[in-house]
Amino acid sequence: MSAELKKSNNSSSFDNLLDIIISDENWKKSQTIIQQLIGKELFLSTLNEFAIDKNYPEFCQWLQNFPLMKEKCLDCHLNCYNIQSNKPQIFRCHSGLTYLVIQLSSQVIATSIPILCDDFDIKDFIKYIEESQLPCDEGLKLIDKLRSENLVKQNQLLLALNLIESILEPLSIRLSEMNQGSIVIDKKFESSSQTMKRTEPISVEVLRPRRIEGRRAVITGIGVVSPIGIGKEAFLEGLLGSKNGVHRITFFDPSDLPSQMAGEVRDFVPTKYMDQKTVSHTARASQFAIAGTQMALEDAGIILEEENADRIAVILGAGTNGMEFAADQCYLYITEGRKRVSPYSGIIVFAGACSGAVSMKFGFRGLSHTISTGCSSSNDAIGASLRFIRSGDADIIITGGTDAAITSLTITAFSALRALSVRNDTPEEASRPFDKERDGFVIGEGSAIFVIEELNHALRRGARIYAEVLGYGATSDAYHIVKPAPDGVSAARAIYLALEDANLSPSDIEYVNAHGSSTPLNDKTETLISRMVFGK
Repeated sequence: MSAELKKSNNSSSFDNLLDIIISDENWKKSQTIIQQLIGKELFLSTLNEFAIDKNYPEFCQWLQNFPLMKEKCLDCHLNCYNIQSNKPQIFRCHSGLTYLVIQLSSQVIATSIPILCDDFDIKDFIKYIEESQLPCDEGLKLIDKLRSENLVKQNQLLLALNLIESILEPLSIRLSEMNQGSIVIDKKFESSSQTMKRTEPISVEVLRPRRIEGRRAVITGIGVVSPIGIGKEAFLEGLLGSKNGVHRITFFDPSDLPSQMAGEVRDFVPTKYMDQKTVSHTARASQFAIAGTQMALEDAGIILEEENADRIAVILGAGTNGMEFAADQCYLYITEGRKRVSPYSGIIVFAGACSGAVSMKFGFRGLSHTISTGCSSSNDAIGASLRFIRSGDADIIITGGTDAAITSLTITAFSALRALSVRNDTPEEASRPFDKERDGFVIGEGSAIFVIEELNHALRRGARIYAEVLGYGATSDAYHIVKPAPDGVSAARAIYLALEDANLSPSDIEYVNAHGSSTPLNDKTETLISRMVFGK
């Protein structure tokens, strides 16, 4: 190596490991190893330079030369370079390196660092540290330290590396070349470039909507329409009593369908929550939303006459709207002609109809949005509500999700994708997320509506507060219309963005509400994502 390596006098969490290496008389290359361990900053900075220059192919090909690194890459499905296609995948490279450096253990970290020296037998060193059984324990300490420092607030590799540098500062070196603005790369890199110019650390700015300091969003009301109970008390009782809401379909004859079961809301009476005219002009999903909103408002103790209707918004998530109405109208069109089609067809099946129906029913004059992003619609609606509360655009927001898509067409379509369970003889055992015998999900229906309120507004009126919405993150893996990207990187990034927004770290999280679609692909990927972010 072209630069002089010097050990700092300060202590660190790696001192014990270093002492053992120093005292091991059988380890002839102890000084070399110490130099390599002390040289962490050089390795991290090398990664930094490659990231800056986007020289991923050269870096990844170089990385694959080391058996342990190659094995770890393959194990965690985070290959940062697809050698077969010869195409660099930039963000996956970032995420893969972050995962390697942070999440695995210091065994990976420690074996990643020494590879910058020529006269070094990586296999011997791997064998040595495996026998010592120290690195994993030290790695856990390092990971805990990283998490306690809110690493997730900076969700990019470069900033992660900066933090690692600061933690390892007592064992780091300051190379004169780095101070002068360049790094001399080990000759293993000759295939790419000998010298790479160092730039100032990259600052990753996450674009956020307008946010007024001090405005926080809390949940003050809950309304539920579900197959196991209508109302929050009945729903909770159904959950605690392990009530099964999945049965053979009764809305129509499902005999010719591959999947013949669903989670039907069988005891819903819409006229309990709205007049007959509204029932006639709304889809079932909109009716669920109205019912859930009424229950949530009552639960929150909100008296509409005393509230400024201009400051109450509606943001609902809905995967579909009016599927049952559309199916009926299509049947009429085919069997009896176009004159039998309802003039309300184009309005009732409109995705935004559910939010519009709620706004009109209760007289809310704030913004009225419907977010339709498939299975994440409700989460996105709640996240959008958080941002609108923070921005000062509303004081109260009716949010959550609603859906009613139990139709022959819907089940046929999802069955064609092989996404639905076919356990028709035992419907109570059909949906089994993360189970080895899972075979798909079950179509259901219902609504879950929250009153989300600005904290000070809620406190002024003495509202009961269930919880606070702290953070939101969303990404797209841009991979496939129905399959999740197998590396899970984009989904993990969404979690990190939410944690960053909430000013939390993974170690702060005690409960994760997974998607759990009970499909082979999704559950496998979600398990990987959980391990990537939370370590288990």
